[in-house]
Amino acid sequence: MTKRLLTNTAYAQEDRPLIGVTISPKSDIAHERVVKLIRQTGGTAVLLPYDPDEVRLLDTLHRCDGIVIISSGDEREQQSYETALCTVSLRFGLPTLTIGMKMDESLCQADCRTKGEGAESLYPDYPIIRLQSVESLTESNTGELVDLARYYHEARIIHDNEIVLDGCIPARRLTDPLGRPLVPTLVDGGVDYLCIPVVVDEDAPNFGTHLTKRINEIKDYLCQEGEPIEIAFDLDEVFGYHLTGTKAAVLGMRAEGGIKSKEQLHELARQQIKYATLRHSSSGHEAMQKGPLTREEKELIKTMNELGMTIDVTGCNEDLIQEVLEISTQPIVATEAVCKGFAKVTEKALSDEIMKAITDAQGVVMLTLPGRDDDGNALSVQDMARMIIHAEQICGYTNIGFSTGLHESLPLGLHSPADVIKIIMELLRQGMPAYKISPILGRNFLCLLADNETHIELL
Repeated sequence: MTKRLLTNTAYAQEDRPLIGVTISPKSDIAHERVVKLIRQTGGTAVLLPYDPDEVRLLDTLHRCDGIVIISSGDEREQQSYETALCTVSLRFGLPTLTIGMKMDESLCQADCRTKGEGAESLYPDYPIIRLQSVESLTESNTGELVDLARYYHEARIIHDNEIVLDGCIPARRLTDPLGRPLVPTLVDGGVDYLCIPVVVDEDAPNFGTHLTKRINEIKDYLCQEGEPIEIAFDLDEVFGYHLTGTKAAVLGMRAEGGIKSKEQLHELARQQIKYATLRHSSSGHEAMQKGPLTREEKELIKTMNELGMTIDVTGCNEDLIQEVLEISTQPIVATEAVCKGFAKVTEKALSDEIMKAITDAQGVVMLTLPGRDDDGNALSVQDMARMIIHAEQICGYTNIGFSTGLHESLPLGLHSPADVIKIIMELLRQGMPAYKISPILGRNFLCLLADNETHIELL
């Protein structure tokens, strides 16, 4: 598994974070004070003139590590611009400080919990600092913004230098902060690779034709408009795609009821399916999740090993996973996993012991978190980061990954693939070093698929 132990990339942290400061014709003194304090606390300030164009607004925010929005008072047109700027910056997770700005009600609901003067909770993990007037601006609260911007700056460097992968994402969530389609452009902050399980009917009369139809539907969807997304058939090309900036998708297979025959497996391999669930039930049917393995399933595991196809044990209970580990000669993956006991989430929760068993066999555990626990309590980006750090302590950083898009509901603050950078930032804030974050963004999972495939080719 040497591919996973890639260079310990040195991320430049000496650069001063860039803080955008809005310009209001009525507040020259405020600009001067803000710019001076930003410089004193280690940041670089750049003035942002009024520009209502949405495309240029997004481009502006992509270049900033933080933003200060100074209210223009009663000028309605500029006020609308400032509200839009604040809305989009919060969606990006961009550290934000507002001065004298009345928060729109839409900003004070689930995604942003405002409480008055001072540092507040967002998602509830990304502070927005709200000040009533420029007189409230101090070196302390400006320094807080600059510190957060520094985390954001480092998170963006990590993201831009590493392969970022995301899971099966419903089309309704593939939008940028302005509600425009992300497929296939996947705006900055998005992903390099989509990992898409092809959901098939294993009882279809002509399985090959049925599979081809489903794959073509995905291709058509990925190539709706803009730059095309390549289906990564040869996993050795994965890293080449990343270097050239090509977006790509890796195909897996999820069959309701499980794979039925070796013939189906050979058809999956012919169609370049890289991983497949041994058993799957979208309704969480217990009989599908429990062991023991049937005689036919044991033979299917051997066939998958022979084909270089990675076995996905998502949704299986721990006894069944242990059986698969005993039979498979190749590492396996759990593409949707929640650390048992970490959050009160029963579905797809794995104990520390079974996660360690998977990773001791060089497998990969892909972590994900729903928007709410079993009691209906909201989960957040901060919870996601804490779970990733816990799993890293159990499994090591070369054997875990994560995905934002495998649940119908997502943790607070995650809306689409464009929010991956928020998780990176939170991991940095919680103390995970950059060299550990880098491979879990997608490289570990892709290398597992490639290693299994290459091993068979070598044989």
